[in-house]
Amino acid sequence: MTDIVVSPESAKKVYWCTYLGLINIAYTYYYRLYIPFCLYIVMLMTSLNYWKQPRYDINRVIDISWIVLFNTYQYGYCHQIEDYYYYLYNLLLILTAILYFLGIYNLSNEYVSINYHLSCHITAHIAYYCLYIGLTLITKSNTEDIM
Repeated sequence: MTDIVVSPESAKKVYWCTYLGLINIAYTYYYRLYIPFCLYIVMLMTSLNYWKQPRYDINRVIDISWIVLFNTYQYGYCHQIEDYYYYLYNLLLILTAILYFLGIYNLSNEYVSINYHLSCHITAHIAYYCLYIGLTLITKSNTEDIM
């Protein structure tokens, strides 16, 4: 049950792609979105922990479970943001899910599968960025209304 999921070269690609999350971590910290900031750090840690040596073990379960919980929590935020960012976030999340399942569907060809999965990671990071921009705009407009 501890078989390697992908080759070390493919795992290295996804491992380094995971570091794109630092952009969103910096953005959420800078704009004082502390709950998404903390959640994103945990997601980054679980993903890095899993992708440094991807196997069918508890690290995989923890990583996938955290991502499901993270996305569920983030989705609760998306109803608060402006229409443009709401639709963009949802569209990118749908694209992320499609890319994920295309990667699973093409497991027999590791090159194709891992590129779908890389695209899934990149699209998810962009989706979260759009969500955080929408949240920032709400936060700014709320503080302007108070002043």
